[in-house]
Amino acid sequence: MAYVLDHVRYRVESQSLTRRPMRTGPLSGHIFVHELLQGHEARAYENLRMAPRLFLKLRDVLINKGLMKDTTNLTCTEQLAIFLHALGHGVSNRVLSERFHHSGETISRHFNAVLKVVVSLKREYINLAQNDVQLHPHVRHNKIFYPYFKNAVRAIDGTHIPALVRKNKATRYRNRKGWISQNVMATCSFDLQFQYVAVGWEGSTADMRVLRWHWRVGVLVSQKENIIWLTLDTRTLISFLHLTVLIDIICLSFLIWAEVIDITIQMNCSTTGMHN
Repeated sequence: MAYVLDHVRYRVESQSLTRRPMRTGPLSGHIFVHELLQGHEARAYENLRMAPRLFLKLRDVLINKGLMKDTTNLTCTEQLAIFLHALGHGVSNRVLSERFHHSGETISRHFNAVLKVVVSLKREYINLAQNDVQLHPHVRHNKIFYPYFKNAVRAIDGTHIPALVRKNKATRYRNRKGWISQNVMATCSFDLQFQYVAVGWEGSTADMRVLRWHWRVGVLVSQKENIIWLTLDTRTLISFLHLTVLIDIICLSFLIWAEVIDITIQMNCSTTGMHN
């Protein structure tokens, strides 16, 4: 027994005294991001979920608004790349640390900083259209839809995304299919743009309850001629407004929506805002 204790003590002391650099590969995070932005567009889209020109435009917007700045260890470009790579692939902190050659604390700190910055722009990029919006040409010039949908301006539907919650709250977040989720309601225009996103509702909440709550607080208009009701009999109308396509695009672009990890309300807002 004494031998075992001595051996353990020796291992602990030797490891604590000898510190070795961990991530020392030649492809640092800065070089990796530079290659993505200067290389083939497909590589940038696969890793950052947007083309290089859009990535740089988004970065410049955040910098010009004074929301981001270079730090001692990371440039604004690499900070945004870490954030988008995490959302686009739903990977863990350790995977990001290995990919970008930074400590877990550095990755976490900068991810949360960029998250707050992007969420602060939600009201600028996710706007509910006014009731007097003109009829979209896609409807006006299509005999299948006009004049039957001449008063339709948007579609509303809900979807469930995985959620990780505490055990004492699991019952409320368990949906009718038996898994833990958030109920997200989205409003979509004809141009595949999010106009409103309601996140954070428990998975057990009925879609109609979410819709009625937002009517009651005055967020959504209540004129029935401006709403396409998505009941079981009329659900096929959603293809007419592309909302299911839009939600599929978000789920494919930002795999964090499909991963069973701790997806916060801010993450939901940031992904839809960046899509717009």
